Amino acid sequence: MNPNTEISSIYDEAMVRLPGAGVPILQQETIAMLREFFVQSGAWLVEAAPVSIKALQDTYYLDPQPDGDVLYIHRIAFPTGDRFKFLTVSQQQSFRGKVNAPSAIPISYHGYINAPGKFTLTPPVTTDMPKALIPYVVMTIKERCGEGQTTSVPSWMLRYWKDHWIDGLLGRLMSIPDKPYSNLMQAQYHMRRYRNGISQARDMGRRQFNNSETDFKFPGWA
Repeated sequence: MNPNTEISSIYDEAMVRLPGAGVPILQQETIAMLREFFVQSGAWLVEAAPVSIKALQDTYYLDPQPDGDVLYIHRIAFPTGDRFKFLTVSQQQSFRGKVNAPSAIPISYHGYINAPGKFTLTPPVTTDMPKALIPYVVMTIKERCGEGQTTSVPSWMLRYWKDHWIDGLLGRLMSIPDKPYSNLMQAQYHMRRYRNGISQARDMGRRQFNNSETDFKFPGWA
């Protein structure tokens, strides 16, 4: 079964709700809506192919992902025996100010906004380690390059976010002025539902790594 589905299944349903909207504008607004969704939520998390460490090499590049474009590296795991250790993320300013001698294992990494698949290990490692790092990356839909190419999203996401995507598409279309389907009040209603979907997707993505902004632990006396 194909793990991806073309986005036509999204704007086809919106077309039923807004029969006055043409296919070109539906396609354009669907792509814009999905990009906003993935950038703001970070919900599309992918375990990328393992990366081999080379002795004394500090900078690495991830292979292009077949189903989408990398937005940023979310986490990098380093296996230690039968467990995984997640490397610490170094901020750019602190990374530039550090000089670290080579080590037996990597401790942290630094990513690059202008090159989403690039990262630098701190400190560099003294020996080769084949397939030692497992990166988890946040994705967005691919840019279409050439006639006949289609844009797709993971089919499993339709179970969770299709209704919110349709709300986002309807909200964007209804907010366009001077159209037969223009309706500011309905646009606000659908966009509110769409924003709620972004918040839910962001929360689901974070919980995959047990990271909650409202952590709670029972006190010792409870």
